[in-house]
Amino acid sequence: MSFEFDQLGIEILIESNFILLKPPRELEFCNILMSIAMLFSIPEFKEKNDIWLLREGYSNILYSELEKIKYIAKKYHPKSNIRRKTAVVVNDDIQKSIAVLYADIGEDLPREIKIFQDLKSAKQWALEY
Repeated sequence: MSFEFDQLGIEILIESNFILLKPPRELEFCNILMSIAMLFSIPEFKEKNDIWLLREGYSNILYSELEKIKYIAKKYHPKSNIRRKTAVVVNDDIQKSIAVLYADIGEDLPREIKIFQDLKSAKQWALEY
């Protein structure tokens, strides 16, 4: 199953074993929050690990915004999740730095966050139980 929200630039693909989320090309605070809200609203989210595939584009996220994203993700994370992994696939060093910072900030989130530079490795990790 696939959802695409053209106006928002967000794509969500529900695969048999994981959810693939492609946030907007512009990696900004509001775009990340919209992506999280949409992901959390999918019933399958409780049963599947997720992979964020960051696309080429500009990144404009402040450290303080990462803290806010973590707070919101923790507060609104669906209860009784079976799966507990989030993979983030990055394209460049800026995206990698932001993702690593978020993973460090989010150590106490209900999902383990791991950063990858290719989709194949992210899928392999997401499929491990």
